[in-house]
Amino acid sequence: TFVFFKAFGLNTYSYTLIGLLFGIIGIQFMFLLSRNLFGRRIAFLSSLLLATSPIFIVNSIFSLMDYLLAVLILISLYFYTTKRYLVYTITTSFIILTKETGIIFPIAIIMIEILFGIYQAFKRSFRLTHLINFIYFSVPFVSYYAWIFYLNLKNQTPWNDWNFSETANKGGVYTVINNLLTGEFLNKYTYQHWLQFFVLNFNWIYWICIIFSGLFVLWFFKDYKKTITTFFSKPQETKTVLVIILFFLAYLFTVLTFQTWTIPRYSLPIIPLFLILLSVSINVFRKFRYTHAIIIIFVSTITVLQLLTSIDPVSKKLWGKTHVLNENLYALNEHLGGNDA
Repeated sequence: TFVFFKAFGLNTYSYTLIGLLFGIIGIQFMFLLSRNLFGRRIAFLSSLLLATSPIFIVNSIFSLMDYLLAVLILISLYFYTTKRYLVYTITTSFIILTKETGIIFPIAIIMIEILFGIYQAFKRSFRLTHLINFIYFSVPFVSYYAWIFYLNLKNQTPWNDWNFSETANKGGVYTVINNLLTGEFLNKYTYQHWLQFFVLNFNWIYWICIIFSGLFVLWFFKDYKKTITTFFSKPQETKTVLVIILFFLAYLFTVLTFQTWTIPRYSLPIIPLFLILLSVSINVFRKFRYTHAIIIIFVSTITVLQLLTSIDPVSKKLWGKTHVLNENLYALNEHLGGNDA
């Protein structure tokens, strides 16, 4: 953004244009990543869902860090799954320098790589190239520590703005670790963060679709051995899926449990992953033509309602409504949401 403002000046148009360009890039890499992992059908659906996601569109206008983080994670995941590790190293370093919470992403990558390295060593298939790859995966951590060193020189601490925890004076990273070790991650802020992610503005309907799809697969697809064999037949794609799962859960239990203002945009880095999961869930019913068509129409209707209205009865029950600029919106700011919720 610094380079962009230097080139075009700091004004309304240049500020908005960054978000527009990143949005287009994000949608493109959403398609490429999903196609590599699950095929063109899911790639088209997931990229369409991202392009019409209200939280993605709204935050693109302001180019906030969580939005940029979401796009950079999609880019890094694509380069990781295509084994272009040098580019992955660069984009993942940008992730960390964009916002400190991005450190969770390379941690997820290196944990999965270590597990696969142990597996390969057990099979006696570990090679020198695997060790070289670990060097690539370590570079983003060097970037992170360089950033920490710079902050220390400026007498600043990372990730500690609006920290309302009892350990706020010890920094954000300490707070996260303390939350996990002591069980403090289950707090009133977590409750609101998770409600916004799982429920807000008809999201609860999407999660019902995902759960129903999962139960459908468990009930009708009995050949688990074949499924597992197929899953592990493409190691790089398998690692990418495992990274997505691990990063998703880690983000959910660290960032979205942090004692700070509960704002929907904080979940943006995992929103694209959630939409990929939704697309996969919808695609489960592709062999049932009429059921699949009904689900597509239903999800399309919900997406339009999300974009144009605030009429979700569950959200209204949980947060109530507030009147802003002739619009009735969910009153998130009255529930630990801060002014920009």
